[in-house]
Amino acid sequence: VANLWQIDDRATSAVVEDWNNGGAKVKLSFAGGQGTPREQADAAFAKARRLRRGSAVVAELIRQSEAVEARLQGWQARLADGGGGAEDEELFALRAEVLKEAKKLKLKVSGLEGAAAAAGGSLPRGKRSATKPAPLAPSQTSGWGGREFVSPAGVPILVGRNRKENEQLSLRVAREPDVWMHVRGVPGAHVLLQMSRVKGKAPPAEACLQMAADLAAFYSEARDERKALVTYASPRHVTKPNGAPLGAVKLREEGGTIVGRPVDSELIPPEVLGAREAERFGG
Repeated sequence: VANLWQIDDRATSAVVEDWNNGGAKVKLSFAGGQGTPREQADAAFAKARRLRRGSAVVAELIRQSEAVEARLQGWQARLADGGGGAEDEELFALRAEVLKEAKKLKLKVSGLEGAAAAAGGSLPRGKRSATKPAPLAPSQTSGWGGREFVSPAGVPILVGRNRKENEQLSLRVAREPDVWMHVRGVPGAHVLLQMSRVKGKAPPAEACLQMAADLAAFYSEARDERKALVTYASPRHVTKPNGAPLGAVKLREEGGTIVGRPVDSELIPPEVLGAREAERFGG
């Protein structure tokens, strides 16, 4: 660049000194009809800067790809080390880790959804240890047509899809000792953890409550928030005020609140999360 002032604007070539290479003589050629030597030099330097930035981007993409490959190899090694004798809990924990990390890495993991996902993300049958409930009683929801999931301990979770189903769930289906839930402060689905379908009087497991809260937040206008407060209550405290519109209820007494996680829940079935992403991006 320091030599350009010496070059005639009409020149097609020039010999200059390269000060980055000890003053060595370098011949430059200029294309006709593409501007003066200085204009062509400016364009060349601009292109060089873009290439330099591009190479940095490519280097970062390569680094990220190598990191992803390392994670995949690590998961493969853990699965191989476990062999055929791996415990169901270990496989379930590995699957949960893979699904969570794959979401962050934007990897498709449809092959991992399998039977556990179809069961609502529950632990494998026969390996529920302390969280295993008694067998389900005969279904009390034969007329239910809304969403139904299964908690990690095998407890049904019902989720209304509209005002009619919300009212049906809250005022006709819910019974003691079920746990009723609704996200606080914004419109959303009514959710019911059906403890009435579990024989015995054991309280609901923490994972079951968390999954129901995550679903209540997911199927609400807070679905894109990382956290959302979810109110829970006993069905006997859920009432309908006189003259209230379809699906509107009132709580005489709240049981408390749980923080629902609609975005990064490990308990919402992967295919449900995937359907939301497909809907969002037009898939």
